[in-house]
Amino acid sequence: MSTTGKECGGETRACTPPVRGPHGTPESLDVASDTPRAIALEDGTPLALRLASSGDSERLRRLFYRLSPATIYRRLFLPVPQVPHWAEYFATLAARDGDLRQAVVALKGDEVVGFANFAREVATTCEAETAIIVEASDAG
Repeated sequence: MSTTGKECGGETRACTPPVRGPHGTPESLDVASDTPRAIALEDGTPLALRLASSGDSERLRRLFYRLSPATIYRRLFLPVPQVPHWAEYFATLAARDGDLRQAVVALKGDEVVGFANFAREVATTCEAETAIIVEASDAG
């Protein structure tokens, strides 16, 4: 997921934006592996970031049921009931498919408390739909 640059419409663009480390200094957030990367929230709560995997489906369904209806609405733009069909759909949002779809999960212990993803329509476009969702108790 992270490279030094990506050819896109004739120009090379950085693929991984810098993030701030624990002391406010720029830091690269390379989570392009299944190995979790330890981070800490501002309050010191430890989290781990890693690429989403097919083994996260049940964790994502549990996350769906912990989200408020307002949070689900802001993510899906639909007034979705918290029923198994929608929980299953929600879990598929973190599926990965090469360069077209990628997702990173945030774990607190063994539970997914958030995820970020992007999805592109075709591999030749520079545009992608992106979304981040975080459980309210961990939105910090």
